[in-house]
Amino acid sequence: MKILRSSAAIVMLFLAGGWGATGHRVINGESVRHLPPDMAAFISQKAWLSDSASVADWRRSGSNGYLAVPSDGPKHYIDVDDYPEHATRSLTTDLSALIAQYGSYRVTQNGTLPWAIGDAVDTLTAALRRRDLRKVWSTASDLGHYVGDGHNPLHCTVDYNGRASLPGSYGLHSRYETSMVNRYSSSLTIEPDSVSYVPDVVAFALGFVYDSQTLVDTLYASDLAARIATGWNGSGSAPAAYLDALWQRTGSITRDRFQKGSVAFSSLLYTAWVDAGRPDLSAVTSVEDRELQPASFRLLDPYPNPFNPSTTVSFVLDRPTSIRLDLIGLDGRLVATLADGAFPSGLNHLVFDASRQRMASGLYLVRLSDAGRDRADVRKLLLLH
Repeated sequence: MKILRSSAAIVMLFLAGGWGATGHRVINGESVRHLPPDMAAFISQKAWLSDSASVADWRRSGSNGYLAVPSDGPKHYIDVDDYPEHATRSLTTDLSALIAQYGSYRVTQNGTLPWAIGDAVDTLTAALRRRDLRKVWSTASDLGHYVGDGHNPLHCTVDYNGRASLPGSYGLHSRYETSMVNRYSSSLTIEPDSVSYVPDVVAFALGFVYDSQTLVDTLYASDLAARIATGWNGSGSAPAAYLDALWQRTGSITRDRFQKGSVAFSSLLYTAWVDAGRPDLSAVTSVEDRELQPASFRLLDPYPNPFNPSTTVSFVLDRPTSIRLDLIGLDGRLVATLADGAFPSGLNHLVFDASRQRMASGLYLVRLSDAGRDRADVRKLLLLH
């Protein structure tokens, strides 16, 4: 159970990201590889689906320029193993019946991801029928995010971020889904596959949730083995040696989760398109509404934040650009320049290690600016020793 507990609510602002920005980009963008040629309008949106893959997280947490919608939190996970029926894969697909059986408080705390996926497919189908492309692309982006969340084992279990029986395991969520995935993102290749029509969307979603949940024990065993092998006790930021050891033990199942997640997302896009009457969207194959377009020059929230001693700073560029990334004190003093030079278009990542700067605990600002200083974006960063 995750949200609605005062302490857990703060934690979830950082942990509900499914696969982190990098992982969600892979699943959302590469899903078009599986679509049939008749869905060319969706295939043409590969870049947009990828760039907007984390909007659901930004909207949930109120970050990166989006207004916060905290009630979206339960859509990103389901603690399916809190229900006895998970052992026999017999949890009802009727959300009203589930609430009648267990109460709305418990159901909300345990998350509603399968039903969020069902609602997103219904919304997408309706938008396709009326050819409301603005709603089509935004809903498709959210749908891909939720499907990606459902293929992350740690979004399908009560033990989403550590087990009391395994000292040092706390924090596995971010080091698996973000730190390790970022480090090995080039190994997350998606092979072209075929889509299938899904007659019961919620049952389909529960199916891959059950599959994900069965891998939770494997992740915790791999985490423990990686910590023992590298001598790391689980405190502070995960060292590279630990991440390498974790990948050696979980790389194959992680690649499988990404492959199946992309195919599941494509199948749900195909299902909505078929149910909408297979509309021809070729007349308009781009997102015209600027409100929906991901920012072309954007600094994302550092992760983790608060941090000690290192954090990952990510930014999106619309074209290859020379940029400068500065760390600034609240008094306006330049503390460090994290980057100064040319970077490619798309999503970029930098790891900042505060231990090299002898910085005091406190609030700092990260500022991204282009070479001509015509554009800038700023995010807050909290260092806690």
